[in-house]
Amino acid sequence: MRLEKNISESYNEVIKIGGSVLKTYEHYTQIAKKIKAYVKTNSFQTLYVVVSARKGRTDQLINDLLICREERKYIDDILNNEITRSEFKQVFDNPFVASYLLQGEINSAKRLSSKLKEVGIDTALLLQGSEFPIVANSSYLYASIDNINSMQRFNNNMPKNKVIVISGFGAENTNGEKVLLGKNASDLVAALIGFFDRAVRKVIYLKDVDGIYSAFSTDKQKIIPEIGKYDLLKNDFGEVLDKRTLYYQKCDYLVQNENKEFGSSGTIIKNI
Repeated sequence: MRLEKNISESYNEVIKIGGSVLKTYEHYTQIAKKIKAYVKTNSFQTLYVVVSARKGRTDQLINDLLICREERKYIDDILNNEITRSEFKQVFDNPFVASYLLQGEINSAKRLSSKLKEVGIDTALLLQGSEFPIVANSSYLYASIDNINSMQRFNNNMPKNKVIVISGFGAENTNGEKVLLGKNASDLVAALIGFFDRAVRKVIYLKDVDGIYSAFSTDKQKIIPEIGKYDLLKNDFGEVLDKRTLYYQKCDYLVQNENKEFGSSGTIIKNI
């Protein structure tokens, strides 16, 4: 069941821009122009824009950091919360690696914010640091969300700009260090923003996939135009969102094969 709010109430929205949409530097200009048009044609009070690293950038950073394929697998295992040998976690699960791998998202958010300003949209830029609205602890590469501290920081530190650009993938721990939230965690950051801001009515995920499938990767696969979060949790559907997002989102999914505002196939819209 999808909840509806009175349209006369002030509301906010979240757009998460996937790295698959940001394939080249030119795509940042294109997205900035589309966001400008979207802002002008919608009546929300605040638009949060969560940005992933440019397509392939995180993999490139991992390759630049590591010297052999075996070490890359250790990093992937930690980011996917699948590491089983503690000695490898001690070597790679540290603040240096987290801060290094986060540069893709940080630079991507800076670039989009700059392009938005070029087209006349004044933005606030939130990067992982003391003002970042999400706090997480326990691991440097697969940290657990600290809901209480995050909510407090969100309520106290969020700027009042119409458009707020936020770098995805990571957070900050209570020691002031940058941490990562695991693989594909920019989806999770977008969900968390919608969770902490109760005025958010819709979260939009821009991706280059067609949506959520049943019987994924078989000859019977088909698009699911609308599905409840609990059905997603209990069934083995082809994933296009980090499943952790489901724990922070309150209603069902509507999958659109084409989004007119952004021209992006496979836009997944979550109404709150």
